[in-house]
Amino acid sequence: MYALIVCFVSITVGAIGLGTGIYGLVGMYYPHITIRQIELENVINNLDPFSADGEDGKVEYSKLSEEAKQHIIDTRRTIALNMEKRKSLQGLIGSTVIVFVALLVFVPHWLIARRERKH
Repeated sequence: MYALIVCFVSITVGAIGLGTGIYGLVGMYYPHITIRQIELENVINNLDPFSADGEDGKVEYSKLSEEAKQHIIDTRRTIALNMEKRKSLQGLIGSTVIVFVALLVFVPHWLIARRERKH
C-alpha cells in the first residue's frame, strides 16, 4: 500500500511539474502572454530620472523628443520581455528536474507495488 501511495504522489508532483514546464515553454516563445502586466508597466514607466548624455550627465525625460521617448519605451519593453524569457527558461529547467525526480521515485515504487500484488 505504501508503494502505491508514493506512486500517486509521484504522479501528482510530475503532473504539476509538467504543467509548469508547459507554462515555461509558452513564456519562452510568447513572453508577452506570460509576463505580468504590472511588471511590464513598472519597467516601462520607471523613466524619471533618465540618465543620458547631457551637460551634467542627466537629461530629464520630459525634455526628450517624442521619438527618443518612444525609443526608450521600446528598448525597455524589449528588456522586460527578455527578462520574462529568461525567467521562463529557468522555470522550464526547474520543472524538467522535478518531472525527472518524480519519475525516478515512481518507477521503483511501481515495481515494488506490482511485486507485492502478485504475492
